[in-house]
Amino acid sequence: MSDCSEDEQSPDKQLKVVIVGDGASGKTSLATRYAQSSFGKEYKQTIGVDFFLKRIVLPGETHVALQVWDIGGQTLGGAMLNNYIYGAHAVLLVYDITNSQSFDNLEDWLTIVKKSCTGKLPALALVGNKMDLDHMRAVKNEKHQKFAGEHDMSSHFISARTDDQVSLCFQKVAAQVLGVKLSKQDVDSQQPVTAEIRTHARPSPNDLPLHDTLPARRNKLPSKCHSWDELPSHSPALSGHSKSLHKAHPSQSTDLNWPSHSSHNVHPSQSDPWPSQPPKAPTKVVTAEIVTYTDLEPPRASGQSNKKSSFCSIQ
Repeated sequence: MSDCSEDEQSPDKQLKVVIVGDGASGKTSLATRYAQSSFGKEYKQTIGVDFFLKRIVLPGETHVALQVWDIGGQTLGGAMLNNYIYGAHAVLLVYDITNSQSFDNLEDWLTIVKKSCTGKLPALALVGNKMDLDHMRAVKNEKHQKFAGEHDMSSHFISARTDDQVSLCFQKVAAQVLGVKLSKQDVDSQQPVTAEIRTHARPSPNDLPLHDTLPARRNKLPSKCHSWDELPSHSPALSGHSKSLHKAHPSQSTDLNWPSHSSHNVHPSQSDPWPSQPPKAPTKVVTAEIVTYTDLEPPRASGQSNKKSSFCSIQ
């Protein structure tokens, strides 16, 4: 049975894709990333040729079986190289963007490809690998685009390590060979999803709100008071350290018009957390017993309480 009959009966269109280029340019990493979704961190030299198979579906329900041939970089000038390239539908010329010599040697690889193919040349693709090392780039983008334009090649930049643009590269090459047009949606579906990570500097204490700076000043008495017993129960200096119980006669007013720490904004650089003017005196004299349990003092001996009780008159 002829080859034509086999292709008509096959559910998939068979395409031979050959990858050539210098050693250590990432050809094997490209093939394994695409066909097996894996990446080897250690470099292993390819001896001769390796084969991979990948099935894809192009627009129009076009089922394609890609036979990926990974040609060892040391085979340049070898006797078997022509046989490896013969019959290829597409050839990917791969170089390392951080190694200018691997790019310069593509001229030799392209010459071998042209000699190995009789009649119409296969679809040619120029592939710059290791885009994850773009900060170490040795081959400028202008040089890449010029070489691709001079030899009628499609242009691709990929990273086999991060899987960036790998599938899209093969999909575009297969579509070019079969004359299938890719829509913008088909191209965008192959784009990786990226997220930007931003690092913010730690704010200085002067930039923090008042309640965030209190722990650094909780042992500092306000200038209006001479002892801890004179502090109001809601004082910021006692925040988190005391539990206060105020007892007053029901007939007496308990509104002391004393501002809480949340009613005014004090910059941490100010030494006095209280208002510059004392609060207005109430119209009535209120006598209240202040019972305070505090952990600001060292623990007392067993049997003794940290309870403080005092009477004060507020005019």
